[in-house]
Amino acid sequence: MEHAEPGRLFHFPGLPQVFAEFGRPVLVLARPEVGSVCMFGTGGVDGKPWTLDADYLDQAGSGTGRVALVRTHRPVESRMVDRDPVSLLRSAFSYFLANAADVRSAEDHRRVADEVRALVRAAVARPAVLRVDGVSVDCVALEIGDRQALVVEHGDVVVTVVLAAGADDVELVTVPGTAG
Repeated sequence: MEHAEPGRLFHFPGLPQVFAEFGRPVLVLARPEVGSVCMFGTGGVDGKPWTLDADYLDQAGSGTGRVALVRTHRPVESRMVDRDPVSLLRSAFSYFLANAADVRSAEDHRRVADEVRALVRAAVARPAVLRVDGVSVDCVALEIGDRQALVVEHGDVVVTVVLAAGADDVELVTVPGTAG
């Protein structure tokens, strides 16, 4: 994959192969926060990527903080995998919040993860709207403080979006060249 910027061309070696192996449309933020960078990662369940994460990190200042996570889930036939969109949303929200915490030890990380899961389980799901490829679609949202998480079914994929600060106008776009 290449990203053009005036006077520069960035190459992402290996990313087209990851997208091809995923074999489904991959969604990302249409307007990521200025100054953030996007890192892609996968999670597997059946020898192939089950999830493809677009993890946005803020590179401004001296520290690196999480800005957003967009996780695309492909369908799999496995008893080990929960396909319920709201469960996937709660899981992505818990992952985002627990990994944003500044912890030093494995014990602290477990404690924070347990606290975050309880907080996310208690959050009430509500209807919301986001845009996918320019079209408004209904979705489900969770909010905790100023953080927001959304989930939408798009074709046969489920997409979860977690934002460090809530946004009124969330828009996702399909990465060009990913399977449709």
